[in-house]
Amino acid sequence: MVSPGPYGRKPLVDVGPMSLRGRRRFGRLLKLILTTTTLVLISASALYASFSWDYYIKSPWKYVPALAPSRPLIPAKPDVGPLDIVLHPEDHVYRKPKTQHLNWTISSGVQRPDGVAKLVYLINGGFPGPTIEARAGDVLEINVHNTLTDNEGLAIHWHGLHMRGGNQYDGAIGFTQCPIPAGGNFTYRFEISETQHGTFWYHSHAQTQRADGLYGGLVVHKPAHTGADGRSQKLKYDEERLVLVSDLYHRAAAHVLTWYMRADSNGMEPVPDSLLVNGVGTYNCSLAMPAYPVDCAQRAATPGMKFDSQKKYRIRAVNTGSLAGVTMTMPGANMTAVEVDGGHKINPKPAASVGILHPGQRVDIALSWDPSISHARSGGFEIALDKDSFLYSNPALNPTQTCPVHLTNLQAPIPNIANGTALLAPVIPVESYFDLSTATALRPWAASYPPLVVSPANTIVLYTNTLMLAHQNNVPMGYINHTSWRSSSAPLILQPRTYWENGTQFVPFIPYSDHEHAFVDIVINNLDDSGHPFHLHGYDFDILASWGVNSKSKSYGSFNPFATVAPQKSTATTKPSSTASPTTRPAAISSIPATFTTSRPSYSTPTARPSFRTNWRSKRSMRADAPAPPAPVQALRKRSTKPEHVPPPGGPLNLVNPARRDTVYVPRHGYAVIRIKPDNPGIWMLHCHLLWHQSAGMAMGLQVGGDQVNAFAGEEWRGVKGLCAA
Repeated sequence: MVSPGPYGRKPLVDVGPMSLRGRRRFGRLLKLILTTTTLVLISASALYASFSWDYYIKSPWKYVPALAPSRPLIPAKPDVGPLDIVLHPEDHVYRKPKTQHLNWTISSGVQRPDGVAKLVYLINGGFPGPTIEARAGDVLEINVHNTLTDNEGLAIHWHGLHMRGGNQYDGAIGFTQCPIPAGGNFTYRFEISETQHGTFWYHSHAQTQRADGLYGGLVVHKPAHTGADGRSQKLKYDEERLVLVSDLYHRAAAHVLTWYMRADSNGMEPVPDSLLVNGVGTYNCSLAMPAYPVDCAQRAATPGMKFDSQKKYRIRAVNTGSLAGVTMTMPGANMTAVEVDGGHKINPKPAASVGILHPGQRVDIALSWDPSISHARSGGFEIALDKDSFLYSNPALNPTQTCPVHLTNLQAPIPNIANGTALLAPVIPVESYFDLSTATALRPWAASYPPLVVSPANTIVLYTNTLMLAHQNNVPMGYINHTSWRSSSAPLILQPRTYWENGTQFVPFIPYSDHEHAFVDIVINNLDDSGHPFHLHGYDFDILASWGVNSKSKSYGSFNPFATVAPQKSTATTKPSSTASPTTRPAAISSIPATFTTSRPSYSTPTARPSFRTNWRSKRSMRADAPAPPAPVQALRKRSTKPEHVPPPGGPLNLVNPARRDTVYVPRHGYAVIRIKPDNPGIWMLHCHLLWHQSAGMAMGLQVGGDQVNAFAGEEWRGVKGLCAA
């Protein structure tokens, strides 16, 4: 007997066996649930596939069915591995300067850099481009012929070279030249300074072409000195190798940028799919997602390198990537970083791994082998992408990859007659890791560095962040001091300052000076939740400071040297509590305006800008009208009648042995202080070297010398005017 249920109805299920009617109702209910769940899953899969298709498939590239010839994986010599780019300093260090004439044809073709078919840019049919080797004092004359289709222009930038007297050949579209049009030619002709040597590279400065392979290595060898006996000095290393490390996107970079430059991206930079070493990699095809279809041919073996264990090598490493920093490890080897960027020596520290090398940066590593590993004939060159560069995970990416290394000429153990065992040479003690951000100069460029001078003539304060604003449809845009850069209709060197497009050009004026003690300090504050590697064209700079808050902290570490704090009445030295928030605003802070000339006078005041970008780690965002937090007061001096400048939150500046570079990493919620000597006239670009940030407008310029009204418009720029008229 079934008892009535609520509302006078019988229940579907009884404590006893289920009735026929109840089973039917239960079956219909279960069928409805399963049908609804299936429809929801199908809809979600369709939306996910549609998003993936929109991101990965719709490409502006015109597909080329035939695979273009790629760099052969078979070594040319038995002592060289497939990934090895061997340099030849002996051909350059003993000769006199000369003019090198090169002819390049730029095209595009489908290749499989890591096994996945991808349309890449080619220089004379090769990817990456040819390696340029020169010596200090050489003149490079490179004729570039653009054979790209669809009216695609290009320009080549010579990353790290000072380009003294050759500002018009710097390759920065919008600053120094117009793009080389499709079907057009342009000849870059410049002299390498006699005092400049080291590891450099070249790459396209047009749109996103760098991410699709338009780059190559450029090495300037230091001439050998002749001793008192008339003999030239011997080479320090037995062999030199070039290593170009790059993250890789399987889809066209132009389309990846389109995906990023929309509100739905939420300002999260696209995560790469793979990585390359000298243009070659190995992708695990099984990692490819079904929703991300790729044309992948699995490689049977990973291409590798070959070294002689009895030789000492110089590895010239360059991060040519678009987003991620890299750390390099070679188990069993001593890796000693000896130079950074353009030949600037640092205090060497042997280590098992070296990093982080950010996009645009270079490091020279002295490589030798520990005799205790004589039993191991093979190992690996491990490259790890910096996971802090990624705001979301990409299941198709293996962030750590290893290139096989085969060792030859291994040392035989020395027999120990006393106990019959084998002895090896003593092991050189090494550290586990060398942090490149802590590098200091081996021989400082100045005998003494003057302290930071807080004056409008000597100090420029910058604030950079990524904003998503309603009037721009919440598209992520890069800003520096209120300005998001856009390429002007004509390069700035051809126009007076009054003709520069206000609102998109931020170019402070710096008077030229070659005085021994002349300098300008630039403070770059990063209000974003991720770091920015900033590159300055035409200059090297001393890094007086580079500091950021802890990655788990929600506070800011901005530094404004113009900010002051009112003197305390107490004569005792006081320090804030260690638990106090670093974002607490000190009393009576004022800002001294920097009056350096810009095309937008209202933007010349170094005022902190708020961050509209969501903090993805802390799940919070700043109010639009909230001022940026000032630098914390770490210690208040004794009683004074004058306002005191707020000290840097990261501690005193390095005025003893600062490292010199041309690309500096500015940590999240932190700052960097760089110092230049304004002795290279021209209009020089300063920008974040993360390709997506640069393309979103995180760039500006510096006008050094010239006229404050007409800039360099009155000068005759050979070739540039004709290029813009094309």
